Amino acid sequence: MLRGNYGKQVWEEVPLRQAVKTHRELPLWFLTDLQFPDIQEMLRGSYGKQEPVVDSNFRTYHFKRMKYSFFANTDARHWSFKRFYSFNINSGDAPKTFNEILDKWTASLKFIQGQKYIPKAIKKFVEELINFNETKKFENLLDAYEQNFQAHFLATLSSGSVTKIEMAKSYMKQTDEILNSKLGMQNEEYEEDSYVEDDAMSKNSNLVYSDDEFTEESPTYEKNLKRKLEDDDLPGYDGLIFLFNDSNEDKIMEKIDENTLEEERKLPLASDNKDPSTSICDEVLSAFQKYQNKIPKIRRVYTPAYWGVLDLTRESLYGCKEVTENDLQQLSQDFADHIKWKCELTSKDIQDYFDGNCVKLDNSDENKDLKHFDSNVQFLKNNMHFFQEMLTEEHLKMISSYPLFHGTFMSNRIKHSWGEIHALSSSDARNEKSDPLKKARVGRKVDMKVTLLKTPNKFEALFGEVSGGLGQFGIPTACRKKRFLDKVKLMVTMRDSVNRLLKERDHVSNEKRLEIIVFGWLQFGLELNFYAMDWMGSGIYRFGLIDRCRIPADIDDCDILEDAYCILKLLQRKLLDTERNVRNLFSNNTKGKRRQIALENKAELNVNRSP
Repeated sequence: MLRGNYGKQVWEEVPLRQAVKTHRELPLWFLTDLQFPDIQEMLRGSYGKQEPVVDSNFRTYHFKRMKYSFFANTDARHWSFKRFYSFNINSGDAPKTFNEILDKWTASLKFIQGQKYIPKAIKKFVEELINFNETKKFENLLDAYEQNFQAHFLATLSSGSVTKIEMAKSYMKQTDEILNSKLGMQNEEYEEDSYVEDDAMSKNSNLVYSDDEFTEESPTYEKNLKRKLEDDDLPGYDGLIFLFNDSNEDKIMEKIDENTLEEERKLPLASDNKDPSTSICDEVLSAFQKYQNKIPKIRRVYTPAYWGVLDLTRESLYGCKEVTENDLQQLSQDFADHIKWKCELTSKDIQDYFDGNCVKLDNSDENKDLKHFDSNVQFLKNNMHFFQEMLTEEHLKMISSYPLFHGTFMSNRIKHSWGEIHALSSSDARNEKSDPLKKARVGRKVDMKVTLLKTPNKFEALFGEVSGGLGQFGIPTACRKKRFLDKVKLMVTMRDSVNRLLKERDHVSNEKRLEIIVFGWLQFGLELNFYAMDWMGSGIYRFGLIDRCRIPADIDDCDILEDAYCILKLLQRKLLDTERNVRNLFSNNTKGKRRQIALENKAELNVNRSP
């Protein structure tokens, strides 16, 4: 503190730091008893010569020198070779060799470590990064990183050729998967990052810093200390649950543990039960709700139960002990009896067509439906040679599943749309509680949807999703986690479609609501899985695998297309059944409301948008 009386000038008691910061004129005699290093430290603080303030867990520390752009623009908590590598390959002046990145990483760490005014904890963390670079684990990762670099480099050389660009993209996907598999994923429950470098950061973030590592007190100390165990690398949850944002996809997939994904199970065959149960008993409801409440926050976005979906395929029910296997079997049987999915025998001329390996029909054939299907099959056959090459998701969709649906769905009561198209149901859900004065947000994009043209609300009853393209020799480019995430997106889109229909039909009984069934399909490589969903009250939706088929990869195997033909013909009939039930729902709602037959009875829906 400063206090004194020099001549007629009286100096009030003021903090020395304040006097220096405000550039207040100080009498020389005040400085005689002070140590000049203290003065120099405060002057550095006043004129900005020192490094940025480091908070208690150094999460937001940035290196001062802009020459080292990654370390200057990135929080210290994100310093890792993974992010340094990504930063460099995506920069405007990308290196020409992988060794340039590696050498730059090593040199930068050593330079930072040698700086005088770097906090001790930062130095210790940088030292651990340097030590990790010399380990066998890091050495094992370098080959995968180098392959990944070559893929990105190939993409930059392919700008003049569409074919080369597509090959480069596919190669990048494959090398990304190789890199991710090499790195491995840690247990999500502990919220560990996927890199050993980040483990070093986690250990240091718990350190208590001594006073000599601070130039002034940080007002965010308590706030940062409270947050340090809650932060993770995922985007903010409000944005994340636009689960439908492709930019969030990689972040979400990093958190999925593939070992927790079970093999899918089909629903059992429908029995002769004419009055299957469509509601859920109180005991099972209570058990499922307990399971929902136990889902960790970090897992909710990709866990179907969070969205109210009871996944009867069992794929996502790893570790679910609340709902017993007997209950799941009974629910599956009841759902199968409700859907009544039974393929019928085809006519003799259609059987002969497939027995003949789908040879092109001549013009004399009188079966117009079969001729229409045949023209689409011939298109498929003419493009089958592409199945041995690398194909993008869009290309695969248009030469494989599209001709099958287009050749089978002949009813003028349904319209199937293809491409990256918006689902009206998810658009309504995203804008339901938004500011009406702000621009509306678009809905979830799907690869295909079917609209029932004769329904009052143009109900969307079928959605399709293609998960990745093809690599060499017909191998799918999408990994298991990508397929599962696309399946979750499909579930949410189907749920939103049911919600959009039921939320404004308030004067009908639950029995009428339970009749509504929506469908979905997911393509993975050349395999197609078909799903169904219904609402069973209490904010719960049954979801099950009803059928599956495979598209042949060679023209000599076209007889197996009979499987796809039978499935799609039955699916068309089921869509028309849904059309009838939707129209009945509207009619009964109007009668119940205007004739005062039924009291207002809102459906209990799951409308989760954000964890």
